[in-house]
Amino acid sequence: MSDVESGDFEDDEKQDSRDSTEKMHSRSSRRKILKNLGIVLGGIFIAGFLPKVGESLFDRMTYRSNVSVADRKIYSPRYEGEQWVPGGASFALRNDGNRKSLFTGAQITIEKYARLKACISGSGGSEIIESCYSVTLPVDVTSKKTMNVDLRQVVENENLTFCSLSFSPSEKDEGFVHLYLLDISILQDDGAAIECGKLIVATPKEELMTRYWVPDHIMQGDKLLKRDEYLRLWAGSQSSNADSVIRCADVNDRAVKSIFSSASKAFMSPVMEGVKQVLKSGEYDPKTYVAPKNSAQYTPKCEKQD
Repeated sequence: MSDVESGDFEDDEKQDSRDSTEKMHSRSSRRKILKNLGIVLGGIFIAGFLPKVGESLFDRMTYRSNVSVADRKIYSPRYEGEQWVPGGASFALRNDGNRKSLFTGAQITIEKYARLKACISGSGGSEIIESCYSVTLPVDVTSKKTMNVDLRQVVENENLTFCSLSFSPSEKDEGFVHLYLLDISILQDDGAAIECGKLIVATPKEELMTRYWVPDHIMQGDKLLKRDEYLRLWAGSQSSNADSVIRCADVNDRAVKSIFSSASKAFMSPVMEGVKQVLKSGEYDPKTYVAPKNSAQYTPKCEKQD
């Protein structure tokens, strides 16, 4: 073989080697590109899919209700035709959890109690025959007494449900009003207790002014009279009767002030809010005072008890 032919052969071998090397590099580059592309696409898939899977698993692991009291209103006793309907409380329950909640009862603690005797005689209207109440409150009870009431109320998840309790005293006597400071919780089927707050409730009626409770000062005509002056004027010539009426009024006044002063942030009906304002001002004018009325939105329909 000549030197020329030998040189050409070597050049061909080198070219073939370079071509082979380039092909190997090309295949290696494609594999790297595909590998990197797979990593990127896999990352996108994982980033989009796994959080949803994790969220779903987390939801299943934490499958629970989350109920809170969004609002509460206390409503007054009222007449519906000839029927006397007790007052009570309506709670708006919001469930922000991922399952519905079942309430099986209510726990009521009587923080304070007062039995107000009618100090001044007067027309009390027709006989009180109550219906549609769900809670019978004991009378002459000591403080901190706790009672449980059966209840069945379902609160759907992501929903708002109203739950109502109406109150009636165990004693049905026109001559007395029973004043309570209550602390109420609603109990779930899993044992959790939802705090509803403290309530001031008067039953079977709320019209306290002058008959069951006489404020510190009362406008009589154009004169502002003290409590004892007003009561002596009411009693007229019967001074012995006036003394007993004044003693009765003083006892009731201390009881009313004790309950209202014990819970400055307690919830109460519009009528009892009026009593609170008179307590604060110390003055009552029968001519200008107008008892607030219930909001129809929070007054449940009466369903007669069996």
